[in-house]
Amino acid sequence: MLTPDTFHHMSNFGSLLLRIALLTHKTNSSMMTEAISLAIRFCSTLAQYHRDELWDMAEETLKRLAEPAYITGRDIVQARDIYTIIASALGYPSDGGSAP
Repeated sequence: MLTPDTFHHMSNFGSLLLRIALLTHKTNSSMMTEAISLAIRFCSTLAQYHRDELWDMAEETLKRLAEPAYITGRDIVQARDIYTIIASALGYPSDGGSAP
């Protein structure tokens, strides 16, 4: 059952994936790549639900992940797609400007 704080759990999951990518990008490239791949799939799914179903929990989760995704993308080139997905879904600038 979904509760009002469900998006907190979902954003914690997304943040954990981004943190794993940041912590392992210099020491374990396969783990970093897997974390980024999972974050991309997770954010893509949330963006789709936000777009197709107008699911407010997907929108709130994406809003919470925007800044950590932007920061991760600054440090790890492979992770820039994560912020681009979020920015596109929420109508944020994705041209390298500052995160919301």
